[in-house]
Amino acid sequence: MLLGCLVFSEMLASAQYKTFRSPLTIGVDLGIPAYTAVGDMTGVLTGMHIKKEWRASTHFAASLSAGYNYFSGKVRSFDDKEVQHFSILPVLAGVKYYGWKKYFLGFETGLNIGLDANTSTRLALVPSLGAMLPVGKKQLEVALRYSGTKLGSTFPEASLLNRGGYSFLAIRLGWQL
Repeated sequence: MLLGCLVFSEMLASAQYKTFRSPLTIGVDLGIPAYTAVGDMTGVLTGMHIKKEWRASTHFAASLSAGYNYFSGKVRSFDDKEVQHFSILPVLAGVKYYGWKKYFLGFETGLNIGLDANTSTRLALVPSLGAMLPVGKKQLEVALRYSGTKLGSTFPEASLLNRGGYSFLAIRLGWQL
């Protein structure tokens, strides 16, 4: 709530003086499993994304993004069932705080939409820490992201991927168009 009030007041204060650029970013993600609530995951996550960002001021921005993530490796559920790979489509909305020149803190939330029979759609929470590095007249976004898929309950008990409760630690590289 406090963050929302801060963003809104910053938008009102800065809207009178400047118009900020709203970049479109495309890029890639590369990650590893970071946590599973019940089960075990080994392997690598690769993905691509597209993100639209709206700068409200020099310090705050809002964003919408969508992507495609593919996990190749082994997922073993609590009941010893194994899956070799799966795909998800993250659709997220978020905020960024640019507190230090080119560095930012971000938080996104939305849905990880399951694209396989082994996965289901679950809530995603994604904090990040990154930097916008100038490359000529464009910028390269480099970020460390923790993408957590919320654990849900199912009846009868579903596999690990259908229940959620897994997460990835990933590096994001994004090029502003």
